[in-house]
Amino acid sequence: FLYANRRLLEVWGRSAEDALGKNLYELGYPKWHADMHMRELREVIESRQPVRGEVPFTGGSGIFGVYEYIFTPVIGADGTVEVIAGTTRDVTQRKQAEKDLADAKDAAEDSLSRWRAIVANMAEGVVVVGAQGNMLEWNQAALAMHGFTNFAQARRQFDELIPLFELRTLEGQLLPVEQWPLPRVLRGETFTSEELHVRRIDRELPLDILISFSGTPLRDREGRVTLGLLTLHDITQERRTRDALKDSEQRLRAVVEATPECVKIVSPEGNLVYMNPAGICMIEAETAAAVRGACVYELIAPQHRTDWIERHRRICAGEKLNWEFEIIGL
Repeated sequence: FLYANRRLLEVWGRSAEDALGKNLYELGYPKWHADMHMRELREVIESRQPVRGEVPFTGGSGIFGVYEYIFTPVIGADGTVEVIAGTTRDVTQRKQAEKDLADAKDAAEDSLSRWRAIVANMAEGVVVVGAQGNMLEWNQAALAMHGFTNFAQARRQFDELIPLFELRTLEGQLLPVEQWPLPRVLRGETFTSEELHVRRIDRELPLDILISFSGTPLRDREGRVTLGLLTLHDITQERRTRDALKDSEQRLRAVVEATPECVKIVSPEGNLVYMNPAGICMIEAETAAAVRGACVYELIAPQHRTDWIERHRRICAGEKLNWEFEIIGL
């Protein structure tokens, strides 16, 4: 780990000095959990595509939660993955609410008021639809996301709502109606964190937001879908923040790439993770790819090597140091 925000450090029960530079196993993740994330990280590197998932986790602080996460590759100028950025959202409340909703349905009519109270007070949107596409429940958060002020405006058949909206992928591709979240869940699909542009098009000023959809079909004892449950999370601001961070990273990368001094990132084991063009020139390498992953110890002049390794160990332990040393080229 090269960076962790305050909330993640709280879940781990560690300080930044104690956590950074360590891997999943060293941070106390159960082996099955660490192994799973290691497989996912390898998948990100090989596919250069994000990987999403959900997992329960109890950190060193004793805090338990269910977490929705995404590992996103940061692609270098040469097209390879340089680092992986991870974002995590605590969905414990949402998962508990989904379970409470399913339990309430099985408990019959006398439980209806209980799960309606849960739904009404959730910050995330909740939509419950019958097997024939009839809208049974929208909480206030879901209504607001779709530009409705009350349930009476949304209490229609699904087919009647279709002309009001336009859904697109994050890449801008128009989504056919059969691929919208609600038809999918009524076909029996279960999905998590499907991020889509939702646009209300029957207005002079269209409503346009980003929503993360999760869907669960509810079945009777014969396995037939009787209800569809959608939970919605408005990620518009989150996406803007993510895009702003990406822009900031790109600007920082441009500065680092252009600086005439050597800038490098070295793993605790001494392997080269990144080196800017000035550094590549200094060590007389042809390309960054030619030395990425190589041990940097061999680039340190022999008379400085032992001291350099010791200082590198101290830096990885949290110290800030300045020193001079000689290098030798390839």
